[in-house]
Amino acid sequence: MPAVGFRFRAYAGQQTLGALKAQLRLACEIHNVLWRADIDFHRGNGRGPTLTKLRGLALNLRKRNEGYRQLRSQVAQGIADRFHSARRRFLEGPARECDERGFVREDLTLGDRAFECPACGWRVDRDYNASLNILRRAGWEPPVAPVELRPLPAALGRGQGGAVKQEAPP
Repeated sequence: MPAVGFRFRAYAGQQTLGALKAQLRLACEIHNVLWRADIDFHRGNGRGPTLTKLRGLALNLRKRNEGYRQLRSQVAQGIADRFHSARRRFLEGPARECDERGFVREDLTLGDRAFECPACGWRVDRDYNASLNILRRAGWEPPVAPVELRPLPAALGRGQGGAVKQEAPP
């Protein structure tokens, strides 16, 4: 069985890149130890270890390896920090910000159902404004041209939709 090498490309900060390289190095070390154990088992009894034995060996290696435990706690802390910053950035106050101009209205309460921007006069439902802000923060861009170039045929002259109550024929 040949030794396994990994190659990756990461477009991230230096701290994230360092953590990824350390994680990859530890994964390669664990793989090499398991590979050697497989060879030793095969030499000893003519066949390799079972999958359960290999998994147990890998778990014991991870538990005993101080570098792996330290790296795991660093990665967990980094994930928690990124989660909280993303939560703060995406979810705190999207209903108070004007989707048109970006003006933040601090005096908006939960009792106010409508959002009106003092800067541009745009008036819209508070929840609709929040959904537009969340979509925009996630990278969504509204289409430049209208999606429907003509009105839907079912909506012509029949109210809002195409469902019509019909009487049974006599």
